[in-house]
Amino acid sequence: MIRVILVSVMFLSAGVEAISEAVPQFELVHKAYIPSPERIHGEVRLLSYDDELCLQILLFSPSLRRGLRAMREKELHAWPANRPGFEDSSRYLEALDRARVQILRQFERRADTTDLRQKMLIELFLSADESYYVLSAVEIKEDKEDVAIDEKSPLVVATASHDYVQRAMALMAKEAFGPLDDHLRGLLGLE
Repeated sequence: MIRVILVSVMFLSAGVEAISEAVPQFELVHKAYIPSPERIHGEVRLLSYDDELCLQILLFSPSLRRGLRAMREKELHAWPANRPGFEDSSRYLEALDRARVQILRQFERRADTTDLRQKMLIELFLSADESYYVLSAVEIKEDKEDVAIDEKSPLVVATASHDYVQRAMALMAKEAFGPLDDHLRGLLGLE
């Protein structure tokens, strides 16, 4: 979490060039399109850096509400009240709702009304020492083969238990990438 806060402070004071030199670059391990390569409304990316993993869900859709509603249903199914992690999941869903409201308000006040897509970045971070998530408003740049995050404004940064983040990452990765191979299972600590 310290890295995220440091990056935000650096962004405000130093500019993009200083950040790119100071922030470690994550390596892309795997990527999938949401809901499919034929109809892209987002991406799921698994990134690694040293001993830290990051699962990114980048949404850029004309109906952010619909996408988040589907995610909410899956989250509620995965974390019933009697399962360990339920409290972490409840806090995550509350944070997701707060971020959604802020993003939709920003969308309504946007200057460029030609792009009808609402954009949100969900990141889950996991290492031996830390487990947390960051929910951000984003602007993106696109070319024929890639979508890059151009601007990122964190709205929520919150810690969660290691077990919750690890299982949530595994469930989201399996949903996006299909059955997890040994390499992905190893990265996620599911051996």
